[in-house]
Amino acid sequence: MLVVEGLVAWLEAAEAITISDFRRWIPFAALSAVVRLESRELELLAGRDVIIARDLGEAGAEAALNWEESLQEAGVQVSIWEPPPAAKDLGEALRLPSFNPNSIFNHPRP
Repeated sequence: MLVVEGLVAWLEAAEAITISDFRRWIPFAALSAVVRLESRELELLAGRDVIIARDLGEAGAEAALNWEESLQEAGVQVSIWEPPPAAKDLGEALRLPSFNPNSIFNHPRP
């Protein structure tokens, strides 16, 4: 699952999956940076490979770390993807002419 923050980011995650070679991934959105993953979400994500696509804002960075911690405590294999230097989030990365959406799924994992 590709975890993002917010409805617009969910649409961007769906776009990234659609234009990548990794179409079996599923976009998953927390509605805001302050949302904590609850037990039912953690159960849904259990046993899956999860990537958190964080943005470079302070709230997004904090949310990504909180979600990563919750997921790891639930036994989920999770990694955090960060946008390239010319972008602040997934949406901006998708608009860069040189951005390859496969890089989201090919980045190093723990």
